[in-house]
Amino acid sequence: MDIALVRTYYPTGTLSRIDFDGTFILYGVERTRTDSKHPCIPEGRYTLEPHTSTKFPAPIWAMVNESLGVYHEPQSFPSRFACLFGHVGNSPQDVEGCVALGEVQIKSPLMVGSSRLAVQAFQKYMSANWNPTIGLLITSEGG
Repeated sequence: MDIALVRTYYPTGTLSRIDFDGTFILYGVERTRTDSKHPCIPEGRYTLEPHTSTKFPAPIWAMVNESLGVYHEPQSFPSRFACLFGHVGNSPQDVEGCVALGEVQIKSPLMVGSSRLAVQAFQKYMSANWNPTIGLLITSEGG
């Protein structure tokens, strides 16, 4: 099973469409790739590792691709770590190098809506389907 995240870049943030095995499920929102503090993570293929923390006690997923410098935990990183996939947020300002999920997409202002419902649906889906071979492929329109 693969998850595909296809981005569209805007000056104020990044919106995406998220498909599971070729079927549309959710939308995503991230910061721009030029954000000086927390840009969206590079395009590429990632593994998803279960992640919990005090900030995010519900199960969410760390995106990991060591060849792109994206690691799960800080003790193993020379660059970025704990880039999370699937937490609540509505706008690019609600994430710090992560992907927030939503059931609807709004382009002005740039955001996703019904984020809590989207995260619940995603958690339910992943709880039923997760295995270590699940991949996340991040691309952009036309890319």
